[in-house]
Amino acid sequence: MPVILASSCKLKDWKALRRVHEGVLTEQARACRARRYGIYRNVNDATQVLLIAEFMELEQGNEFLQVWLEVCGSLCNDVPNHIVWEALGWAAIP
Repeated sequence: MPVILASSCKLKDWKALRRVHEGVLTEQARACRARRYGIYRNVNDATQVLLIAEFMELEQGNEFLQVWLEVCGSLCNDVPNHIVWEALGWAAIP
């Protein structure tokens, strides 16, 4: 079952996240066979980060989530809010 991981938190240091993204997170996303992976900044609150990643299996998403939560422990001011969504495969706008 394809799943999408969405997680957000208040970030302490964007430069530190960039370094972790370019190393640990990108490699872990590849190892977990992520179909999509991206990090976004809130345009109205530059301290807020959103991570979105898509995986073919729930187990892959959960494995990546554990690494993300470890990273957030040192980089975020709060506990990340995360949800794993099931993709329904309904038609989308082309």
